[in-house]
Amino acid sequence: MFSLIKALTTDQSTLDLYYIKKRKEAYKKTHGIPRHIRLHNFLHWFLLPCIKALRIAGKRNLIIYCDRRTKTHNPTIYACTHIGGVDIETAFEAIKYPCWLFLGDPREVYKNLDGFMLGLNGVICLDSKDKDDRRIAKETAIQLLKHGGNLLIYPEGVWNISENLPVGKLFIGTAEMAIQSKADIVPIAVEFYGNDLCVAIGKNMDISKFAIEDKYTVNQLLRDELATLKWTIWEQRGISKRALFPDNYSETFVNKIIYGNKETSYTVQDVLNTMFIDKSITEYSQAFEHLNNIKPNLQTAFLFNKRSK
Repeated sequence: MFSLIKALTTDQSTLDLYYIKKRKEAYKKTHGIPRHIRLHNFLHWFLLPCIKALRIAGKRNLIIYCDRRTKTHNPTIYACTHIGGVDIETAFEAIKYPCWLFLGDPREVYKNLDGFMLGLNGVICLDSKDKDDRRIAKETAIQLLKHGGNLLIYPEGVWNISENLPVGKLFIGTAEMAIQSKADIVPIAVEFYGNDLCVAIGKNMDISKFAIEDKYTVNQLLRDELATLKWTIWEQRGISKRALFPDNYSETFVNKIIYGNKETSYTVQDVLNTMFIDKSITEYSQAFEHLNNIKPNLQTAFLFNKRSK
């Protein structure tokens, strides 16, 4: 295992490859069955007060607008919207019960206290660029659920930096894990308003009646539930006047997600490179990308004209 000093002095790409190799070696030995599930669940209860203390020290308020969960003997996947900052800590505190974190592209936690605490809690890491590492993480999560553990996952995969989508397109893995492990899905929406951390927790989604062929149906149902929970928070917060928002609010909004709450090496391009791309939808930039290859002249000028109504 890398020592802390070696981790801090090793370049990031070497560190990433080391941990990918380490996860693949561990998978061969354990066949994806996580070790010490009960111990990690026990340690979770000691980490919760630390999370709460850090929130209070940061003068942040946790507001839970609704919690519609019901008790179940089934394993549970807590599927949460992803908006950056402290949304992982916020979800842990709102959920309360032990659950492992499913963490993609964990390069920053290799070198800090967050990584140590997540290791105590229980975490399943993967590098999104490595196909085999993604498969191992998914199989490990399914085994965790089958052996009595719960999971916290962010099905959008990346921070939602969209200007108009309440919930981004979801990766199909959450639905597949739930169907294969017969786990309930509990949708959770998170929003930040200044120092207010706002949470809405939905009802358990019973996935037992679905087969693996129904995974796209489950995926859409989950996205609908997450969007509805976002709307629940918005209704509670009320309407804001447009005059309160600066002209460059779009840029401010994105910068706050990426850089606003924690020091990070992630960039907007990292988000765009790893987000789910729906090939059936043509984005605005794609629709007009051909204009970059057209030289303006008298014959092509009409393509650039903006007709008035």
